[in-house]
Amino acid sequence: MHAQVSLLDSQRVVVRGLPTDGAVRDEGQHEPDAQFPGVGFGGEAYAVMMCESDGDPSAVSPDGQNVGLYQINLIHGWTREQLLDPVINTLAMLALYADQSWAPWSCKP
Repeated sequence: MHAQVSLLDSQRVVVRGLPTDGAVRDEGQHEPDAQFPGVGFGGEAYAVMMCESDGDPSAVSPDGQNVGLYQINLIHGWTREQLLDPVINTLAMLALYADQSWAPWSCKP
């Protein structure tokens, strides 16, 4: 999977090539480009990351269901291996945040 992240402006990021359902697909089978809130919420994202994993990209919850920097739950469709990659974990956080704000996280900014 080759996702490209670009800053659109001070509030939005565009991600190309990220399968929003977490599945690994062949090139050209990705969802259309998605726009996510960007730099304007960076401090909130950092606070959530530090609360969830203390900044450890290899963090896994005791039950094994929450993985990586943002402790993304496996129920969202990404694999443990994908979520241990800090870039994919951050992109997963952006996708979840764009859909549900901070609701999926126990740590709130």
